Amino acid sequence: MVFEACEKRLEMQFEQRGGASMRAHSVSAWIDVVAAAGAVVLSHTEEAEFDAYVLSESSLFVYDGCVVLITCGQTRVFAAITGVLELARSSQMALSTLCYSHRDFAFPQLQAPEHQSLQCEREALARLFPDGFYSTLGAQQPRQWHAFTCARLARTDRPLLAVYMEGIPQHACAHFVQASPVVSGADMARRAGVDACVAAYGRSIDAHAFSPCGLSVNGAMHEGGGHWTLHVTPEHANSYVSFEAVADRRSHPGLVRALLALFEPAAVCVLTCSVLAPCSMQVPHYTQSAVESGVLLGDLPVSLRSYARALSTHDTTPKLGVR
Repeated sequence: MVFEACEKRLEMQFEQRGGASMRAHSVSAWIDVVAAAGAVVLSHTEEAEFDAYVLSESSLFVYDGCVVLITCGQTRVFAAITGVLELARSSQMALSTLCYSHRDFAFPQLQAPEHQSLQCEREALARLFPDGFYSTLGAQQPRQWHAFTCARLARTDRPLLAVYMEGIPQHACAHFVQASPVVSGADMARRAGVDACVAAYGRSIDAHAFSPCGLSVNGAMHEGGGHWTLHVTPEHANSYVSFEAVADRRSHPGLVRALLALFEPAAVCVLTCSVLAPCSMQVPHYTQSAVESGVLLGDLPVSLRSYARALSTHDTTPKLGVR
């Protein structure tokens, strides 16, 4: 049995009018939105700047003027778009920008029909947003990154760091396999070193440990009011870890180094998206193999870098399991 750990990411920003907020909607309303995509809300926490939801397939973050839905597996993200737009419309909030993105899927044939190919996705999105634009980065990299964007009003800059890690060694994966007695998500994150890994930059606020293995963690950055989230899939022959943070670019190099020291992946892809130029990233024990830059939404620079780890004697075959 295999699991598609590569996530679909949907970010929708809205123009706020008269104090309107997407956070004003009930938890049950967001449960319905998530259900439309084929996922389930497992838990919910409220922070000063956003509401965070741990899902059966990744996470949802709701800010006053922004919604970020991240889902893995065979979810149908496009089915959630209508529900989000209806909630915004009920609050008299207009869509300003939309960005849907993902890396190449490992198992595209297992996806729902609208996600089985880029052409299928483009046709589905074009029906909803005929004024959208398509971008691809990573032509010389192991997996390409694809984005569909639509800009209708002015956007808010949200500096994004995303780190995608593959080929996690067995000793690192072992920390994310359920024990007996069963451990909580918070305990798994602490014991595995996740909390310590990000402690200089943020704190965890919610976590869920999956059975037989896997972990999802939502967190808040110390500065800037943004979220961070981590998803670990220690599946045999397809181990994968994703991390993202809405964080000041000055924190990006330190976060990347801490994550790679914890997970020791064989291959890494680092995505940065900000109006400011990305910081230089020299990562010990890793060699940058490719870099490519582009522009989203007319003027938003995005950079994609790939790194490969130096050869080691680690056994990179984790125990079989799915998140």
